[in-house]
Amino acid sequence: MHAIRQVTCLSVVLAVTAAGQAQDPWFDTFNCYQTGSGLIGQGGWDGWYHDPNANGLVTDEQYLSYPNSVKVADASDLCQYLAGYETGQWTIRAWHYVPAPLSASTYFIVNNEYDPDSRTAQWAIELNFRPDGTVIDDFRAHTPRPIAFNGWAEIRIEVDLDANVQATYYNGELVSEGTWAVRGGAVAIANFDLFSNGPIAFFDDLSLARAGVVCEQIKSLKQKVNEKKQQIKLKLKSTMDPQKLLHWVAQQGCRVVDLVTNARGKAKATVKGLVGHVDSVVAECPVPGRGCSQTCPDKTSCSVSGCTAEEKPICRCLNNEQGPAQCRCE
Repeated sequence: MHAIRQVTCLSVVLAVTAAGQAQDPWFDTFNCYQTGSGLIGQGGWDGWYHDPNANGLVTDEQYLSYPNSVKVADASDLCQYLAGYETGQWTIRAWHYVPAPLSASTYFIVNNEYDPDSRTAQWAIELNFRPDGTVIDDFRAHTPRPIAFNGWAEIRIEVDLDANVQATYYNGELVSEGTWAVRGGAVAIANFDLFSNGPIAFFDDLSLARAGVVCEQIKSLKQKVNEKKQQIKLKLKSTMDPQKLLHWVAQQGCRVVDLVTNARGKAKATVKGLVGHVDSVVAECPVPGRGCSQTCPDKTSCSVSGCTAEEKPICRCLNNEQGPAQCRCE
């Protein structure tokens, strides 16, 4: 069974650290990889401690967002190393499909420390999907929840790195809450680990995003493909307060495109050299209680070198940075 959805909003992001530096969201739909290929070596994926035999398969056998997911089985132990996620509030999402029955446990793991070169790691989350049909948290007091066999279910982990706490949900139900770095080590999000331990399972639409606005606040995303010119024109409308200037990021295949919302909540961009459709959109929005000084020149006098014929230089206070706004091409 396939659960088909066109992903126009995979996750939404508050992308400013406490120090005022932009922190990128991370997401993977597995849709820009060749169906039937091994995942190791693509999109930053690796085997546990660089093990080449820990591969998983990019597959269309099951998928949430068309056309691919990743299949783990047998010795699969796939890792996505993450660096710089050490402060703030974050939401981890992964969609999970478990065929029935389970012959052994299979796992979704998040490490708070991970160094494959020195072969050291520490575990913050180990969700254990067990043959008895329940999912548990291996490291904390928890409430076992029934596995949603033969269908897609969301794993969602709300992490506050500043307070060193977390809450883990499966299929909308709370599994556990408590200390994030429960086994010690750094208070960070360092690695995702998709571990089979034998049974077959599928993962799709993984993301790491700062807690923020919800996806439904994208009012519309229009795409116009010009195959002759090998380009896509994108137009986005947001239902956010138009005074909250947003920075939207659209993923087209393996490429990322910036969409900077103007004061009317609209944005547009032209993607050249590509055809197809946009797989997902993430957004950055202002952090409540923080401000940015609009000190750069107005639109008529703002000057930026390198603007194309279709762009105009304009002053923007992006990402709610603590400092003067900057002139940008739009």
